[in-house]
Amino acid sequence: MGRLSIFLLMVVIACLLAAVYGALHNQVSYTVGPDYFHHLKFAQFGIADTVSPRLGAAQVGVAASWWMGLVIGLPLALLALLIRGPERAMIRAFLVAVVLVIGTTAGFGMMSLGLPLSPEMADRVPVPAAAADPEGFRRAALLHGASYLAAVIGMAAGLLVMGVAVIRSRRG
Repeated sequence: MGRLSIFLLMVVIACLLAAVYGALHNQVSYTVGPDYFHHLKFAQFGIADTVSPRLGAAQVGVAASWWMGLVIGLPLALLALLIRGPERAMIRAFLVAVVLVIGTTAGFGMMSLGLPLSPEMADRVPVPAAAADPEGFRRAALLHGASYLAAVIGMAAGLLVMGVAVIRSRRG
C-alpha cells in the first residue's frame, strides 16, 4: 500500500473514530441532561420523535462529530507523511497521536462535569422554559462546549507527538 493510500486511510479512520466518539459522548451528555437533546439538539439535527432518545443522541453525536476527524486527522496524517522509514512507523505514530487526542478530549471534557456550576456560567446558557431540569440542560450544554475546547488541547498534544515522531525519524 502506498503512502498516499495510507494517508487517505488515516483520514477516514480519524473521521470514523470522531463519529464513534461523538455517539458515545452523547450517551454521557444525554444521561446528564436529556432536556438538552429534547429541547435543542433533536430539532437542530432533524431527529424524528419516533426515534429512540438514546439512538437519537447517538445520531446527533455522529453528525456533530465526524467532521472533527477531518480537522484533527488531516494535519496529523500530513505530518505522518513526513516520517521517514517504513510505513508502519508512519501508521504507528498517527495512531498514537489520535489516541492521545481522543484521551485528552475525553478526559478534559469529563472533568468539566465535576466543575461547580457558578451563577455566572449558568446565566450564559439560555434554558428553554419547557425544560424540566434546567441544571441538567446547562451541564450538558457546558459539557459539549468544554469538549470542543478539550479537542483543541488534544489536537495540540497530538501535533506535538507527531512533530517529535517526524524529528526522530529524520535523525535516525
